[in-house]
Amino acid sequence: SGCDNTCGSTLENDECGVCGGSGIPEGECDCDGNVLDECGECDGNNLCFGNPAFNEYSLDITDGEYVDLGNINDWSFGNNDFSINYWVRFNAWSGDEHDIMIGRVVYGSGWYFKYQTDINNLVWNPTWNEPAYIDFQINLYEWYFFSIVQRDDIYEIWVNNEIIFEQNMQPLQSPNTSVKLGGVADPYYDFTTANYDDLTIWNRAISESKIYELMASQIIPENEDGLLSYY
Repeated sequence: SGCDNTCGSTLENDECGVCGGSGIPEGECDCDGNVLDECGECDGNNLCFGNPAFNEYSLDITDGEYVDLGNINDWSFGNNDFSINYWVRFNAWSGDEHDIMIGRVVYGSGWYFKYQTDINNLVWNPTWNEPAYIDFQINLYEWYFFSIVQRDDIYEIWVNNEIIFEQNMQPLQSPNTSVKLGGVADPYYDFTTANYDDLTIWNRAISESKIYELMASQIIPENEDGLLSYY
């Protein structure tokens, strides 16, 4: 007998446990009537990870180029809490050191965030002379969402919404310096060949849930508290 306990029946339970049922209806993704979200996740929340939410117009920087974001003093956070968030995809390695973001007046003065391929370390250095080496491997052609947060004198480095570094360090050196993406040309050339997207700069330490939100949704700048710049 089948699942209906009738002699001679060949009925079987479908994948939802219904005797003689037809299984998950077309257009649905499970037995509860849910559907796939925009990311392909059943009953998901449309927060997709692994690439920027809106990368059609991502900034493309090749080796030997950089983008000047202007004077960090214009961002108005000085040595107080701040947050910097952005997507990066590295497209080539040339040399061992690759500036991701750098604020420098002259060589030896300022701060930087870079990646060193020879030791597979991210390097965060708010004072130029006291670098913190963070064990983390970056693969070419993959998008990474970086968040640098200063919260009550503690620096936090987040990658893809996971905190990988948390330490008390000195405030940013030369906070009035010009900030660049992709490197700087004087006197050394630690350029990065990469795409950047969805860069936000805040005059507050944003929360983990806000970082999570920024990874996959487009913000409405006028509705955001403490947002200083959006690229």
